[in-house]
Amino acid sequence: MSRETDQLPLFEGDEEISHRTPKVKWFACVGITVVGTLALFIAIGVSYNMSLDIHNTTTIMPGQDRTSPRPGSFQDRLNLMALSGNVSNPIPADSVPFSVFSLMVWGSPGSFGVEDKETRIAALGAWIAQDKEHDVWLLNDLWMRPDHDIIKMLIPKGYHMTSVEDLSAPTCDGMAAPEFCSGLAIVSRHPLNNVKFFGFSNHGDAFWDYEYFLRRGLGVATIEMGPGHTVVIIVTSLASIDYNFWYREHQVAELVTYLSDTVVKAADHLILAGDFNVDPRDNEDTLKSVGTALTNTLTDAEAVDPSFVTLGNKANTYTEHGQAGKIYDYIWFRPGGGTSLESYTLMDLRTKKEELSLSDHMGQSAKFTLTKQYESN
Repeated sequence: MSRETDQLPLFEGDEEISHRTPKVKWFACVGITVVGTLALFIAIGVSYNMSLDIHNTTTIMPGQDRTSPRPGSFQDRLNLMALSGNVSNPIPADSVPFSVFSLMVWGSPGSFGVEDKETRIAALGAWIAQDKEHDVWLLNDLWMRPDHDIIKMLIPKGYHMTSVEDLSAPTCDGMAAPEFCSGLAIVSRHPLNNVKFFGFSNHGDAFWDYEYFLRRGLGVATIEMGPGHTVVIIVTSLASIDYNFWYREHQVAELVTYLSDTVVKAADHLILAGDFNVDPRDNEDTLKSVGTALTNTLTDAEAVDPSFVTLGNKANTYTEHGQAGKIYDYIWFRPGGGTSLESYTLMDLRTKKEELSLSDHMGQSAKFTLTKQYESN
């Protein structure tokens, strides 16, 4: 604003009060200053209340191979390029980074014994909205429609999220109870293509437990990260409770069969994540069957390391005293084909005010490098 404008009278064309203009101007300026100050404090308060509802993130990366780039890894190449001064285009044209977050959200109704669900789901949506580290967020145990709606409402405009109908049987309830729902959802900062749901044929025993009324399966989507980088994303969860091993093994058999599908095999990269409800030390073939087709982001040594426990982890606020730790959650990827693992991390995300973990399971983060493969002559 020019100096001439600053000197214009606050009141024009009123000769009777022209002699009071300086005093009026003084009061007006003071009033504007006070109002502006109050508005600033209000804006700061609103901004604080709307800020990320997470303030305590615990990252667990035991072992030198997890805290340092692996030899010959994508990060090694970036470091070499930086040292050589070639940083104008640090990412090679044939490679792209791709990061996945996975969480069993513990999303059954409170009547099922689940605690603080509304608070945790809202905090999860707020965290996804401000998370800059991941390309996709794969969620399971998100049984209820209102919880889907909360997360979808909180994620930024331009993000993509599957609907309940996308990844469930047509008979899914999700309002009063989880009956006939899958509990699966995919959130992505990239467009989701070819979204499909494949329900498992085998469920729990109707005369034995509640598993029969759930319709677990595979939530599938395709993401195009560029030429030569078609990524098939699969989120799943298997039958819970130890005695349901027969159902888990048959569900995984259907999963492995699906991985041989022509369309899936034609994709450049494939990543699978979810709650498998089985620990590597359990005496069943579920994990071995998946391992015939995919690579676990956990090494054999890490699969029996207490630091990598996803349920009953000591860092989790919902872990009870004396609770046995289990590794129930996994991220898998198809070996070869230009998909290389850069890091795997456990995350204990918490709400800002209550300092509650976002689930009784730990979150998982896996960062990959996707490299375009060329056919040999």
